This record gives sequence, C-alpha cells and structure tokens, in this order.
Amino acid sequence: TPAMLMNAGWIEDTGGDFLFYHQAITPAVGRVIAGIDSERLAVAAALDMEDGRIADVRLALGGVAHKPWRATRAEAALRGQPASAALFLDAARAELADARPLRDNGFKVELAQRTIVAVLTQLMEEA
Repeated sequence: TPAMLMNAGWIEDTGGDFLFYHQAITPAVGRVIAGIDSERLAVAAALDMEDGRIADVRLALGGVAHKPWRATRAEAALRGQPASAALFLDAARAELADARPLRDNGFKVELAQRTIVAVLTQLMEEA
C-alpha cells in the first residue's frame, strides 16, 4: 500500500514495532494516499439539459465500493431542476448520506461528493 511504501524505512528500522495507523499515517501521508485514491475514483456521467434544466442525468461511481455504484438517488434529485453547483452538491450529499465507510477510507465520501460536483459542473458548462 502507499502508506507502507512511504514508511518502509521506519518499518525496517523498528521491525514493525509501532502503531502503524496511529504513528505512520501522518497528515502528509494521508494527503498522498488521498491523492492516489482520487486517481482511482471515477465518475461516469451523462447530462441532458433543456432550457437550463436537467432533462435527464445518469451517474455511476467507480472506486468507492466493491462494485460500480449507480447514483440513482442523486439522479432523481437532479431531474427537472435548474442546474447549479449547489444543486449538484445537494444531490451528491443525498446520494452518499447512507454511505458507511470503513475505518480508513472515510475520506472517500467527501472525495466522491467533490468529484460528482466537478464532473456535473463541467458537463453543465459544456452543454
């Protein structure tokens, strides 16, 4: 894992006799891991606009669960609404409200929200 690679010297020096998740995952290591994970997170999206409103939308998330996640709750919240970054954020939050991350990957919820907003904003600007 990236954290192990970033702490290889410490692991070798101590023989692994330290609290890995408490001592080795510093804020800097966490930022690197988040950056690497952001590369693995994917959002597939299609956005059909009519007169500034979202006529249809399709969203799927990759890299946040054990299989691709179709974002049907967000899709329903977006359809028929005037497109805006604020609406996209509300829809992303609604989609991920019930997400139950594991101990060490809770950052993926916020990362997924930001990525959904960024992708939909780009599609809105291109429409």
